Amino acid sequence: MAKNCCICKAPIEKEDAPVLAIGAYGTPKCICEDCENKIDRATTSRNADEIENAIRELGETLTKGNTFDDQIIENVNGIIKGSAERLEKIKNGTYDFAEDEVEEPEFELEEDMLESEEDKALDEKDAKVNKIVDKVTSWICGIAFAAALIFFLIKFVF
Repeated sequence: MAKNCCICKAPIEKEDAPVLAIGAYGTPKCICEDCENKIDRATTSRNADEIENAIRELGETLTKGNTFDDQIIENVNGIIKGSAERLEKIKNGTYDFAEDEVEEPEFELEEDMLESEEDKALDEKDAKVNKIVDKVTSWICGIAFAAALIFFLIKFVF
């Protein structure tokens, strides 16, 4: 399914295109590789000229794309504003590049989150009950179907 970039309106052929925002009905608003590249350069580059060019290109692309979606405009303006603040700090020499390196917190299961022996036994018991109920309902449905078949055969054939 071909979709268009929400910033520049270019067609997107990738199935796993990056999402800039989620619409009101859960519809993803995707961006093309070119716009993704501009956003990446604006937000992660260490070169001030490259950041400045990426910000300018991103603004021009948004304007040329005639985007009237307030959510997209707000998101892109937020990216541009954040990148401009980062650019200013880089030019002043006060930016700490360690801020760019985001560490993923390790997720550890706590003791109370782990499945206990009681839970396992209960799941096993539920599985056995569900298996019996499934077998009984299958037999009942089979008998009902056979009875209906016999009824129709007797009524219409004989």
